[in-house]
Amino acid sequence: MEQTAAVVVLSIDGLGARYLGPYGNTSLNTPGFNRLASQGVLFENVWASTNHGDNPRSWYWDLLLHHSPLQNVLQGPPFPEVQHWTAVLDEEVIADWCENYFEEVIRVPRLEPSAPAGSLEETQLATFFAVALERLQQVEPGDFLLLHSRGLTFPWDAPLAYREALRGEGDPPPPTEVSYGLGYYPEVDPDVLLGWQQAYGAQVMVLDELLEHFADQLQELDHPVAWVLTSPRGFPLGEHGFLGPSADCWYDEAMHVPLLLGDPRIKEPARVPTLIEAKCWMDFVQEIWMKRTETNYPILPNREEEVLFGDFSTGVVRTHSWKFIRNPDGQCELYVKPDDRWEKNNVADRCRDLIPLFDDLDDKMKVPGSKLPPELSRAVQ
Repeated sequence: MEQTAAVVVLSIDGLGARYLGPYGNTSLNTPGFNRLASQGVLFENVWASTNHGDNPRSWYWDLLLHHSPLQNVLQGPPFPEVQHWTAVLDEEVIADWCENYFEEVIRVPRLEPSAPAGSLEETQLATFFAVALERLQQVEPGDFLLLHSRGLTFPWDAPLAYREALRGEGDPPPPTEVSYGLGYYPEVDPDVLLGWQQAYGAQVMVLDELLEHFADQLQELDHPVAWVLTSPRGFPLGEHGFLGPSADCWYDEAMHVPLLLGDPRIKEPARVPTLIEAKCWMDFVQEIWMKRTETNYPILPNREEEVLFGDFSTGVVRTHSWKFIRNPDGQCELYVKPDDRWEKNNVADRCRDLIPLFDDLDDKMKVPGSKLPPELSRAVQ
């Protein structure tokens, strides 16, 4: 009888897709991410379904509880092949919540450093991975193992040598701070922005080294394992004035997240350009549990001009070819996708006749699965 694959989900908070080699970043060397991408399926255009700002717990509530078999775990999982539900976390708030739904919750102590670590082994990420990989060694067929780390959120305790490696000729010395005040900084010195980028990039490099051990451990298991690597949200670094997660930041640096899947049924790596929501990885997990044999990933809809995500009450909509933002002060922004990758060219002022069409979207799209009003779709084209 065919074994049911174990499912391992590695979630790293604050990990934006744009900082990874497989997603086109050339300023950071990420062989660990490259390796995993070469072994699985990489989704190029995955977007956090909603903006949870500084509350990742709500992401788990939406994703795991309302979109997965976990909604019935207290009455018994609907997939009998699932043997054991385990979570390893270094985020206390999420760990408290997971106590209600997982059979086993392993808490990794949080370090509170005031300075960068002296070595990779002393970092918070290394502490987390040490516990996570030990539990990964014990995973059995049919298990569900969630590994969640605060990862790329503060503190940024990567050794200074990692920051120095990102310092270019003529750049000022990298900062030594491990934490900053989250918020909106509309005017920031370029050297300060550079320092944020160096400190964040150093964290990515530490994570990348640890992912090599994660990949090694997966290969050493003697039974089928399906794995997911993703993040609930990105981490803005001043691109539009925001530092860190914010409920007011709907730009791509906050919303574009990585999604890599490893599937025992897939023999060749693949890249999927389809625009999808981050929560679609739970559909993939359900496929594993239901032992489907097809490998064409029916989780991928033909989205085209369908709404990918939106907080319609405040007027934020993302589709395949454009993105609309209505800010709290009433100012509107419209970006052409995918051409304007960094959302630097706001064309709303040149499309003033379109703006009224975005009014009352909340009322127009209350029914799940609603499409955009035809007159709006035609006008934006």
